[in-house]
Amino acid sequence: MNVSRQLEGYFLTAVSTTEPWIDLFEKERTFRYIIATVASSLLISLIINNVNKVKAPYIGYRGFWEPTFWLRIRFMFEARTMVQEGYRKFRDSMFVVHRMDTDMLIISNKYVEELRSIPHSKLGAIEALQKNMGKFTTTEIALDGDLHIRVLQAKLTPNLGKISGVIQDEADFAIEAEVSKSEEWTEINIEDMLQRLVARITARVFLGHPVCRNEEWLTASIDYTLNVFMTAFILRRFPPILHPILAWVVPTWYQMHRNLRVAKRIIYPMIQEHLEKVAAGKTCEEQPTLLNWMVDIAKGKERVPATLASRQMILTIASINTTTMGLTHAIYDLCAHPEYLAPIREEIAQVLAEDRGVKKETLPKLRKMDSLLRESQRFGPPSIISFQRVAKVPITLSDGTFLPRGTHLACAASNLQHDPAIVPDPGVFDPFRWERKRLSAESEMNKHRFVMTDKNSLNWGHGRDACPGRFFASTEMKMILVRLLMGWEIKFKEGEGRPKNFMIDDNIFLDSSARVLIRKRKVREQSA
Repeated sequence: MNVSRQLEGYFLTAVSTTEPWIDLFEKERTFRYIIATVASSLLISLIINNVNKVKAPYIGYRGFWEPTFWLRIRFMFEARTMVQEGYRKFRDSMFVVHRMDTDMLIISNKYVEELRSIPHSKLGAIEALQKNMGKFTTTEIALDGDLHIRVLQAKLTPNLGKISGVIQDEADFAIEAEVSKSEEWTEINIEDMLQRLVARITARVFLGHPVCRNEEWLTASIDYTLNVFMTAFILRRFPPILHPILAWVVPTWYQMHRNLRVAKRIIYPMIQEHLEKVAAGKTCEEQPTLLNWMVDIAKGKERVPATLASRQMILTIASINTTTMGLTHAIYDLCAHPEYLAPIREEIAQVLAEDRGVKKETLPKLRKMDSLLRESQRFGPPSIISFQRVAKVPITLSDGTFLPRGTHLACAASNLQHDPAIVPDPGVFDPFRWERKRLSAESEMNKHRFVMTDKNSLNWGHGRDACPGRFFASTEMKMILVRLLMGWEIKFKEGEGRPKNFMIDDNIFLDSSARVLIRKRKVREQSA
């Protein structure tokens, strides 16, 4: 996403800064935008009081004189510092941060196991996600049912082994189509390239062939993800009461709906065809797709084509965005620490030789790669907070802590993973630390895998609401890395290091202006 690294000064300094804020906004409009943000944050500060009854300290104020509306503005660019401060002081209890659109209660991970057992009727994860996205991003359909989650848990994840050949086939095709074959160093935006690879593989699994090769679909699915997040980000700056009006003047809102119309036009005939086959009792001979599985397990109004299409797009958002970011972080980290490339390539070569190619049992053997992905995610998660929930009713925890209805809570996931009491030498990038932990004892073998979660490792969430697509994402990422690392050399340009991550609110973003160099490895290098 083309969002700036940092904006300092907030007012006049912002106008003269040499770094862009948001590509969507022209530079001369920045000052007016910030003034509007200040005014809206003041109004938000007067409206929001949903956690005022929680007995927890407020974090981030520079002094008693600082107004809350100014603190909300600073949170956009100083969220990491504020959450770190709160974690340092109250890691075993809780504290409150002021985000632009809400007051958020950051709780100790000691509450995670108790909270995960509270039923959805009282504590909602989907409600927290929807609160983050807003009501005008076409994602509100997630509140009308959990079909998209059920299909991932009941169909996609259990069948990953069966469709691994399909995933591999599309990964091979995508890499041949998207990656340079030159043996000379070529400068590329690797985030864009990886996004195309992930979009192709995701489309193959979700919708099948030939839609996965349809450029109109690929463009719509990639752009829809960007437009949804940009629309949510922009509207979050303003009070919810203004969103119905402001949505009509946000360009990405129109683009998002245009993407959705394209998706529905492509998906509708596929849904209808599958329904007709099912009604006629015909056994589908084609490769199963997520869309067909979704149609099969849908109930009642869930089978409405418009609803099915919208849920497909919701799944596309998570699949493309987070997987692309995770892959890009991993490659950046390897470029920054090239000494780890050789052992990872050696592991890949050994496993591929043993299995004579990539099979369903191959990927679990890539323990070094799995460890790399987990360590890379530790330094570059999608957000510094996770395990977000909204209290739908008043809740009293076992120690007497009272959570009023409407409380938006979360855990400081990134701080947990940089706490020396949990992760030794947390500031050191050690891509094989998790492999060593897995091999340290039989009981540790599965505990430290990339996709596993616990109260100390919350980047995927935890409990029944942990990311249901993480197993598919891990499979995609490993298949892409196997091909790229064995077939290509990738490095930073001379004199350049790892592009810095930057933040807006609690979200971590990649530097979209970053470039790397890539070249095809010679045959003798690939076989070495």
